[in-house]
Amino acid sequence: MIYMKPIFCGLGGLIIGVVIGYVLWLFVILVMGAGHGTYLPAKLLFPYTMAATRWTHHISGTAIDAGMAAYAGYGAVLGYGLPTAQRKRIALVVLGFHGLAVLVALVLTHSAF
Repeated sequence: MIYMKPIFCGLGGLIIGVVIGYVLWLFVILVMGAGHGTYLPAKLLFPYTMAATRWTHHISGTAIDAGMAAYAGYGAVLGYGLPTAQRKRIALVVLGFHGLAVLVALVLTHSAF
């Protein structure tokens, strides 16, 4: 039964990640202001979506789904690692991946964004 605990934590993290991703996306939509606001929070919070604008020249539904899936994935990985001794290392790896994606997004975003 001890091996089931990380799986349940991972599932809980996935659900929490979906909720957090949705709330953050609503925040980003408000800040973007239908193109009249700033896109910086979108680049910081949803770097995969914003980096994709380099090739699509718009924020597509698929890119939005990818951004939401990223938070679900972050939550699942963090939740799965929570009951282990490696939780700090796992959190730093997730933060590192997101930070690298933010740098890529800041460099690659389409000039309109």
